[in-house]
Formats: sequence, C-alpha cells, structure tokens
Amino acid sequence: MELKNRTLSNFAELVRTGECKNYRGRLKVGVDLGTANTVLAVVDSNNRPIAGASAPSHAIRDGVIVNYYESVQLVTKLKNELEEKLGTELLYGAAAIPPGVSEGSIKSIGYVLEGAGFEVTNIVDEPTAASAVLKITDGAVVDVGGGTTGISILKDGKVIYTDDEATGGSHMTMTVAGHYKIPYEDAEVLKTDPEKEDEIFPVIKATIEKMATITERFLQGYEVPAVYVVGGSASFKEFTTVFEKKLKLPVYRPVHPLLVTPLGMQLSKLDRILNQVGTPCGTPVYLPYASDGENHIEDHLGMHGIPFEPVPDFPTNAENVFLTQAALKDPDILQKLEAFLRNGGTAVVTTGFASHIPTAQWAQFSSVRFTGRKLTANRYHVTDDFAGFYENQQPVTFDELQFSNNASWSYVNAGSGDSHSSILLLDTYGKGKLFTLAAPDCFADFAKLPIPVMDMIRRPFASHGLYISGRNVSLFQYNNDTFVLYCYAGSNALPERISIHLLSPACHLTELSGKPIGNFIETFCHHQQWDEKEWIASVLVHPGEFYAFKIAR
Repeated sequence: MELKNRTLSNFAELVRTGECKNYRGRLKVGVDLGTANTVLAVVDSNNRPIAGASAPSHAIRDGVIVNYYESVQLVTKLKNELEEKLGTELLYGAAAIPPGVSEGSIKSIGYVLEGAGFEVTNIVDEPTAASAVLKITDGAVVDVGGGTTGISILKDGKVIYTDDEATGGSHMTMTVAGHYKIPYEDAEVLKTDPEKEDEIFPVIKATIEKMATITERFLQGYEVPAVYVVGGSASFKEFTTVFEKKLKLPVYRPVHPLLVTPLGMQLSKLDRILNQVGTPCGTPVYLPYASDGENHIEDHLGMHGIPFEPVPDFPTNAENVFLTQAALKDPDILQKLEAFLRNGGTAVVTTGFASHIPTAQWAQFSSVRFTGRKLTANRYHVTDDFAGFYENQQPVTFDELQFSNNASWSYVNAGSGDSHSSILLLDTYGKGKLFTLAAPDCFADFAKLPIPVMDMIRRPFASHGLYISGRNVSLFQYNNDTFVLYCYAGSNALPERISIHLLSPACHLTELSGKPIGNFIETFCHHQQWDEKEWIASVLVHPGEFYAFKIAR
C-alpha cells in the first residue's frame, strides 16, 4: 500500500526540478551516503524542505566507505551546487548509517561530511531517520538500501530494536545481470527503468522474498501493527505485496521511498530540541588572544558535565569564571580577579594559574602554597561526607599543596598511604569565593576520579545554579532555563542514573517533548561553607540518546 506524505512529496519535487524555496532561520542538511545513490536534503529552522540534490554513487558499500576521496568529492559537488542555488553557505550536516555498522565506519562517514565542509551535528541509523519523516510511533521501519536491509522497531515513539543484514538493491542488480548476461552497470540501468518494471520484477522477486524473510526473522518476539518499507530498492509497485504475503501484516510504502532517509535525518529528536532551546551558556573560561598553558583542560572537564563558554575578554559581569594558566597572558589579571571577587563573583583557578603568580601577590587571595612535589593518589575524601574514603585502584598524580587550616577550607583530599593533599580548596575574598583546583597531571584522569569527588568539583562551576551528578554524560546549557543531557557512553554500556541539582527554587522539571519528569526533591546542602538549599531530580539516560529539559521556577 502506498503511503502519502506531503513533506516527502514537496521534497521530491524540489529534487526533480532543482528549485529552492525561501527559508527561515538556520539551514541544515541531511546526507544519505547510499550504495547506489547519494542524496542531500536541506531543511530550514522550521524543518521545511528547502532544496535537495541526488547523484549516483559507488563509493560506499553496506555502510562502509570504500573510496573516501570519491565520497568527499561527490558530497562536496552536491553541496556546492545547492549553495550556489541558495546563495548561502551550508554549514551543518547529519548523516545516516545502516544499523549495526562498526564504530570505525561511523567515524569514516563523519569524516566524509567534514571533508566536504560540514560541521557534523548527528549520525543516526537509517530506519530511525525514516521513522521521523513518517511520524511513526508504533511499528517497524524497514530500509531496503543498496547493500543492506535494515530495521527499526518502535513502541510508544521509542526505538526498542535495530538490526540489519547484507541483502539489498545491489543483490537485485546482480540477479538481473546474471539473468540477462549483461554487465552490472547495464543491469542497474535496466532495473531502474520504470518502463521495464513488469519485465524485471519476476526476475528479482526471489530476492525480495529473501528480504521479507529477513524482516520476518527480525520481527520475531515483537508485536507490531504495521511495517513501513523505505529505500530506493522498495520502489517496485508489487514490493509491498510480496512483503504482506510473507509477514501477514499491513505493509506501507511512502511515495518517493528513496528520499525518506535523508529528509528524516533533520527531523529527528535532536533537531526538535534545538528549536526550543535558547543561546548556549556556561561558565566563562577566560582565554585571552594568543594565550597558552593548560590547553584543553576545559574540554576534558566539559566531558564530565560542566558546560564552558570560552571568552577572549574577562567576563566582569558573570556569576563565575574559570581561570587557567592561559589567563596569565593578561598582565592585569590579578586586578581583574580582585575586583571580580569583591563584587561577589565565584572564581575557580587551577594550580597551573596560581603557581605562576609570585608568592607575595598570591598571598592576598589564598593561603595555598606549592611544594613543587607530586602526589600519586588512589584514595579520596570529601569533607563532611560521612561515607568515609573513596578508593580507586587507578592512580592519579596531582601537585602537592600546603595551606592554613584557619584560612582555606579543603573540600576534597587525595592521598596514598600516609601522604595526602587537597585537590579542591575554598578561600573567601570580599563578597566572593575563590576555589583552587589541583588538576591531574594528565587531564584525561578526571575520568578516574570517584563520582562524589567529581560532584564536588562540578559544584563551583554551576552556571545559573545548575549542575549534574553522574558519569558519561555531557551537559549543554542555554539561557532560557533549558538544558540537554547526552549520554556519550558506548552502545554496549548500561543506562546511567543522573542527578540534576538546582541551587535556586524550582517547581518542576519538564522534558521539552512536554512529558513531565517530576518534582525536585528539596534537600539542604551539608557542606559547611555552602548554606544554600539544593533541589534534586533524578533521570535515567541511555547511551547515545539526547534528553532535553525545561526548568519551571
């Protein structure tokens, strides 16, 4: 049965005619690197199809790039053609892959887009991308590509199963080539000639039956109301009849099945999120022009749920600031830091910053002194945490610090044997707070620190009073009380339980889809120097998934 879809029909007409529509907001591109065809779909900020382009391709096979240079050339060519028609540069691109391809192949597809000049925003599997166009909440989407037959099974709008097998349009073409004893390229032309469909279909029917058998096996153990087939190889008018006979389920094929996947990439969950969030924000990292030192420490901390905003000028009016060794490029940095603290700001400085300031000058801010020695730790203690010590079998090396107990307050201690040193300390200055952070010698070792330790490190960076607790999750924060969580753990990892902390009154938390998550639980902060209340909510996040929220205050 043929499924009508206005959005898809509009896009198909744009591809056929080469026309472009007027657009609004940021343009985004879906790139489908297929075994037989490469398709680019352009949508605007309202997810309306604006333009499209298609061309035959042979640089990818079953989701694997077999000719990187050719792939980049073709995508670049189509991109340039669309840019010339639209009169603007296309910056953002997403790609689709068959289910089950290797992580290396996924990276290669991303490199093709980057090689063509795109900033890669997302890579999704093809059947899931198709479901976004068809607005399927329950059912199975089968993508019959050039090299594979892939499936996504959805329930209540969530993908609960994906898989694929190497049987697709290329196998149809080989069957046609063998039947007529002609070259593969000639067989491909013959197969795709609409006037030859009645003649060709009996030749390839057995291959389509095999695809139906593959799908039947995928569906075992799942109850689905209907099956939706997409992909260029599903274009034959009797294709659904074969599937229905085998599956004994309603089988629908949308108009223009080849174009479903590239359009769907930009109609996925992440894009819907981006239409609702505001301007990105986070703790400013002061990086003066041509500065150097402790490079990329903010990137490593950012992987642990701390959003940063690099700025070239000192953020005088911000609520907090992060100062690394790079900030010393500014000759007036100490005067700016002093004024910032006097006005009630919160500054987090690294030992790489503080240790390069003359002792007499640093003494006005903190009692922390630097011994020049190193401490390799495997045991940690969080002040006022009565859980005791947190052991870690993986050693981490820090700068050893000395400080006066009656002047500086230690929040996290690291130790080994009888030796210990603080790695996070607080000094008060004027109305402000100054935290000194001893970063590991290897910044990647932040990942080795126990969760309670990282929680304490995250708290001074709380932007707009928000921070999270947990592992393997990045936090993207925006200025309209929205934020996004992304679990970047591998696909084989288990879901993560993340705690969301808010340091100001809140009523409840709502997912941007409109689903209420629940109320914050009010609790008092138990740390002596932090007398604010915290509101805490908990959410389970799955690897590779985005979760977007709105705070209702």
